[in-house]
Amino acid sequence: MKWLVVLLVGCGPVVYVNQVTNQASSLVERAHQADAEHKSPYWWTRATQYLRLAHEEVARSDFQGANHFGRLAAEAAQHALDEAK
Repeated sequence: MKWLVVLLVGCGPVVYVNQVTNQASSLVERAHQADAEHKSPYWWTRATQYLRLAHEEVARSDFQGANHFGRLAAEAAQHALDEAK
């Protein structure tokens, strides 16, 4: 049973769901609600474009690339959210 958990933790699609779907998407949504599009246009644009790239990479089944862009999107969205507040 432990080997199954270890296997799933390192699995690209599982990491993608956590990194991009849960974390980055929700941070971008929170930044949108804080009006980051107008209050922090640089970080907002960066976050949304990285999130778009993450979705493009997963469409090509490149989960490593999607996870990378997901992390960048989450970081940029957090900056946008902080700056918008």
